[in-house]
Amino acid sequence: MKDPEELLAKANLLKKDSTLQETQILKDEYFWTIHNIFEDYHEGLNFDQRLAFIKEMEPYLPDSFLGAMALARNLKKVLSLYKTDRFFLTKQKSDLLYLVNTFKKLKIPKSESSFSDIMRQLSRLQDDQSDWYLPLIKEIGLEGFEEKDYQRIKRDGNLIISLYELIMLNTAKHIEKSDSLVDMQWFLPFLENALCKFPGTIWFKYYKARLLLKVGRVEEAKPLLKDVLIKQNDQFRAWELYGSLYAETNPHLYFSFLCKAALKGKEESALPALRLNLAKEFIARKMYAEAKTELEQIMKTGEQKGWEISNEITRLYNLKEISSAAAQISNIKVYEVYQHTADEHLALFLETKVGIVTNILPDKKIAFLVFGPKLSAALKMKEEDEVANGDILKISIAETSIKGEIKHNVINYERTDEKPSSDFYKIVTGTLNLKKNKKGNPYAFVQDVHIRKDIIIPSGIKEGEKISLVCFKYYKKNGESKWRAIKALG
Repeated sequence: MKDPEELLAKANLLKKDSTLQETQILKDEYFWTIHNIFEDYHEGLNFDQRLAFIKEMEPYLPDSFLGAMALARNLKKVLSLYKTDRFFLTKQKSDLLYLVNTFKKLKIPKSESSFSDIMRQLSRLQDDQSDWYLPLIKEIGLEGFEEKDYQRIKRDGNLIISLYELIMLNTAKHIEKSDSLVDMQWFLPFLENALCKFPGTIWFKYYKARLLLKVGRVEEAKPLLKDVLIKQNDQFRAWELYGSLYAETNPHLYFSFLCKAALKGKEESALPALRLNLAKEFIARKMYAEAKTELEQIMKTGEQKGWEISNEITRLYNLKEISSAAAQISNIKVYEVYQHTADEHLALFLETKVGIVTNILPDKKIAFLVFGPKLSAALKMKEEDEVANGDILKISIAETSIKGEIKHNVINYERTDEKPSSDFYKIVTGTLNLKKNKKGNPYAFVQDVHIRKDIIIPSGIKEGEKISLVCFKYYKKNGESKWRAIKALG
């Protein structure tokens, strides 16, 4: 490590030289002197101090690959201190724009690791307000990525998507937001290539479908929308987008899809467009209190986020019928009533299974069931329906992946006379044996089947009597399987 005082003295001497701006040799020497100081001492510097070094070096950048790579390495060190919260990004917006423009000026080849590192940092920092991102992507281009950019990264046990996927998804969001048909037509072939490389990335299908709809290629979008809905049925955007196919041709189905989407929505900041469409549909049905509820939620979110309320929302809110209506706390009960048509529509695309109800949460109208060895799911009971333990149901099942773990959602169900597979279901008839555990609590068995206490008492069964039991197979954490009774027959 060189003496810092010696480096600073050399830098100050060069800066005072009246020929510095005209003499390339001196400019190069000054650049490398500042670079060496930064390389040796950047770890003790804060964001503003690191940025100051970049701004001091950049005007003296040598016309060489080595100079560009040196400045790129220093750019990474500044970007690493950027915070992703909106306050910091807004406060430092001009600085970020400066760093982006400096990166563009360097023209780092995609083959270099610095290109990948900086693009991942910038892609992490961008958001829907980052007007610089799409121009940057257009300048660097969406072709010629290296193998390293297609590799997913494992970090802390989690799989991080590749740089290429990250860039494509971010670009898709900005292209859609731009509302430019020219940009959409330009980007769609690249999105198709991305789907070929990563056919399992469902959000590529989602954005491709959205863009196809916007450019009027509806028939091409339909199979993609169907696949997105099946795979992402736990996401409100999947229900909202698929439902848009029926906005003009089937208002009842469209409304049902909007209600289902609203039940799936979690972040209010993402829901204003959905709520506005719901408000319009409620108004069309003369459900003015419900419409007012949606509009007030939009305005509440807008106030919290500092957004400007659109003229359309204001116009609807000022309608005489809305003004005189009393808003409700929530429209959830309404959504639950109207969601089932959308469920039934999705069920047409899904595989059906026969399962058995094994537990009930009556207050929440939720039932749990088993439909195969180590296969279970929960369902929300229909408003007019009551499901009981031991009921056999035919269910339409959709899979979804949450952090790499497969979950099963029951989209629709009906009662059936079919019997579940003997792999996990059986009826046992035998003599009741009552016992007590070490704590003195009673429990019961018939053959190798454990009987829950709530079955014995309501059935009035006594020890030594013969009973028939509906049973299902469950699995302990160690993988061992056991049979358990959930309903007494006769």
